[in-house]
Amino acid sequence: MEKRAYTVDLLRGLAIVGMVLSGQILWHAELPAWLFHAQVPPPSFRFDPSVPGITWADLVFPFFLFSMGAAFPLALRRRLEQRGESVALILTVVARRWALLALFAIALANLRSGVTGTLPGWGSSLLQLGGWGCFCALFMRFGRLSDRQNRMVCLAGVAGIAALLAAARWIWGLPVSAERSDVIILVLANMALFGSLAWLYTRNNLLARLAALRLGSGVEGSWNEALWNWSPAPWLFRFDYLKYLCIIIPGTIAGDRIYEWMTQVGEDAPGASRRREVWILVLLVTLICLNMWGLFARQLVVNLAAGVLICLLLRHLLRGDGSATGRLHRSLFGWGFFWLMLGLALEAFEGGIKKDYATFSYFFVTSGLASFVLIAAGIAYGRGGKKEAAYKPNKTNKPEAITVTAESIIGDRKYQQDFFLFTPDTNSEAVKDSGMLAIVCDGMGGMEGGEIASRMCAELVYNGYYQMGKVDDVCQVLKELVTAADDEVSAITDQSGRKLRSGTTAIAVVVRGSKAYWVSTGDSRIYYLHNGRLERITRDHNFRLLLQEQCNAGYITQEDVETDGQKEALISYVGKGGNLLIDTGVIEFGSAEDDMILLCSDGLYKALPEEDIQRLMLQHAGNSMHLPKVLTRAAMAGGRPGKHDNITVLTVSKG
Repeated sequence: MEKRAYTVDLLRGLAIVGMVLSGQILWHAELPAWLFHAQVPPPSFRFDPSVPGITWADLVFPFFLFSMGAAFPLALRRRLEQRGESVALILTVVARRWALLALFAIALANLRSGVTGTLPGWGSSLLQLGGWGCFCALFMRFGRLSDRQNRMVCLAGVAGIAALLAAARWIWGLPVSAERSDVIILVLANMALFGSLAWLYTRNNLLARLAALRLGSGVEGSWNEALWNWSPAPWLFRFDYLKYLCIIIPGTIAGDRIYEWMTQVGEDAPGASRRREVWILVLLVTLICLNMWGLFARQLVVNLAAGVLICLLLRHLLRGDGSATGRLHRSLFGWGFFWLMLGLALEAFEGGIKKDYATFSYFFVTSGLASFVLIAAGIAYGRGGKKEAAYKPNKTNKPEAITVTAESIIGDRKYQQDFFLFTPDTNSEAVKDSGMLAIVCDGMGGMEGGEIASRMCAELVYNGYYQMGKVDDVCQVLKELVTAADDEVSAITDQSGRKLRSGTTAIAVVVRGSKAYWVSTGDSRIYYLHNGRLERITRDHNFRLLLQEQCNAGYITQEDVETDGQKEALISYVGKGGNLLIDTGVIEFGSAEDDMILLCSDGLYKALPEEDIQRLMLQHAGNSMHLPKVLTRAAMAGGRPGKHDNITVLTVSKG
C-alpha cells in the first residue's frame, strides 16, 4: 500500500472542525470580535465589506480549499502513473464527481427547513431524513461491493434525490428550484472540476500553472469583471468562482512536493533532533497566530517585522535537517513564505485583507499560513506523517504487522489491462479472522475486454473471499472462487449481446498467521524470498508446459521446446470457460527476517532477469515500501525499447 500524506488529512480535518465550531458559536455582543468572521463583527453582526482583517474563522474555508488542492496531485498522479489511466478516463471521473457535488449542493438547499417548513413537522423531518439517506448513497463506497455495484448504489441515490425533489415540488407544492443551491458546496464542486483541470494540463509546467492564477482576477468596472460575473448557467457555475483557484493552485504545488517526498527512497540523512523540531513547531504556531492578530488588530508594521524575523529563524532551523522529510519541510516553508509575503505586499493596495469580498491578499496570506500548518502538522504527527500499510502490534495479542506495497504502470502499451487488489486495513477484524488477501490479474493483451476481465476477476475473488468469513480450507476456497470467476468472465458480452473474447491471468495470496496460501492460473508469477534466496513458487500455464512434458518423456528435444513459436501461448486463464489449470499451495511465511512474497505480471520477469529481481529484493529487504517502484523502473530500463508490457508488482512482508 502506498504511504499516505496524513498531514493533508490533518489540515483537512482541522478545517472541518473549524467549520463546525464557527457554526456553533452563538452571536452575543459580549463575546470578543475575534471569535467571529472579521466582516461580521459584534455587536450588530451585520456584514460590512469595508472591515479589513481576518480571524481564525476566516481561515477555515481557505484551509479546506488548500488541502483540496494538495490532494489533486496525490490522487491524480496515482491514477496516471500507477494505474496507467488515460487523461480522458480521469476527466470522466472528475466530471462525475463535479456533477454529484453540484446535485448535492442543489438538493441540500432545497431540503432545508426553510423550504420544507410549510409541511407538518413529521413530514419535513421524513423528507430531510430521506434526503440524507440519498446523500449517503451518492458518496459512500462499500468495500464488500464491486465497482459496478457501488455505481448502482450511487445511481439509486441520484434517482432517490430526483424523486424527492419532484415530489416536493409537484405533490406538496414546495418552492423547489435549481436556482437555489448551497453556494459553499457549489464552489467546492467547481473547484474540484477546474482545479483538477488546471493541474492536469499544467502538471509538468509550473509557470503555466502560476499563470492560471490570472483566471481568478477581476477589477471593478473592467471587461474581465463583466466576464467573471457572466455565466450561461449561474445556478451551476460562475466565472467568479475561479478566483478560488488562487488557493487551489498553491495547494497543488504543495501536493506536488508531498508526492515527490512520498516517492523518494527513504531518509537519506539523519532527521532533525526532537528539540529542534519542538522549536520549529512553536515558531510556526507563533507565526500563524501573529498574522491573525496583526492583520485583525491592524498592527501591520509589527506583524511584518516580527513575521520576517520568525521566518529567518525558521529558515535557519529547517536547514539543519538533511533528511527527505527535512527537504520537504524546507520546500513547503519556501513556498509558504512566498505566498505570505506576496499577500502582505498586496494587502496595502487592496484596502486591507478581506474574506468578503475576497482580496488577493486573502488568497495568498491564507495559502502561506496553510503551508505552515502542513509543516506543523507533520512535526506534531511525527516525522512528516507518512505511514505504510502496516498495523502496529497490539499490546494484548501482539499480531505480526503486514506491509503491502504495490506499483502498476502501463509500460509501452496503449491500454492498462493489469489490475490488483489487496486488503487496505491489515489490522481489521476481517483480516484477523480471514487473513490478508492480495490478488494480481493480467488481462489478455490480445483480446477484447482484457481490462474488464482483470478487474472483474479480482473483484469477484476478493469480495467472494471476505463474504465467506473465516474458512478452514483456504486453498480450496481460492480455487473455487477462481473457477466461479472463470464462469463469469467467460460470459461477458458487449452491448449487442455478443460474447467478448476476454480473459485474464490470476494469482492471489492469503496471509493468515504464520502461513501464506496461494492460487495461480495463467503466467503471472508468485516469488518467495526466504533466507536470502528467491524461489518461484508458481508455474507458467503456457504451451511450454506441455512441450516440456513431451520433452521429459523423450518425444521431443529441448531444442524443439525452445524453438517452438507457440511456447508462450497460454493454455489456462480465467475466461477460458472450463478445464482450467489451477495450482494452489501453502508456505511458511515470516519465520525469517527477510521473508517477502512478490506477486507480478509477466511484464516484470520478461523484461528483468530473475537474478536482478532477487538482487533488488535483497537490497530492499526490511524496507519494502519503495521496492515495487524500483522493480518497475528496472524493468522499463531493460527489455526491448518500445515493447514493454503492462507491469504490476505487489510485495507482502512482515514486521
